[in-house]
Amino acid sequence: RNRSYEQAFYWFGKAAEKSYTIAQYYLGFMYYEGIGRNRSYEQAFYWFGKAAEKGDTVAQLELGNMYYYAKGTDQNYKKAFHWFKESAETDYEKAQLVLALMYCLGRGTDQSYEQAYHWFKKYFI
Repeated sequence: RNRSYEQAFYWFGKAAEKSYTIAQYYLGFMYYEGIGRNRSYEQAFYWFGKAAEKGDTVAQLELGNMYYYAKGTDQNYKKAFHWFKESAETDYEKAQLVLALMYCLGRGTDQSYEQAYHWFKKYFI
């Protein structure tokens, strides 16, 4: 392990405990990737959730992915859809694409090609 990663993990942890949203996201990312600590999807899920609840767009997308792929939590397409939508509505392009695909497949929501088109259009235009 790289000592600087361990230090980053330590300081992000301190800031995350004090409710700094960006630190909560980065701590989740470090747990997800196993940077500075052993990988823990459960801890990543926890910290992404903290940041997502406070409106961090990228954390919302990551939390949706964790629900979708059952990493650190049970698979739940409805919750995945919810977080993808939260993120997409802030104009985050990656989330817009994922949300369009969710509508196409009818995962976590009713299938709607009209909604899929709407979100694909936002993404591509």
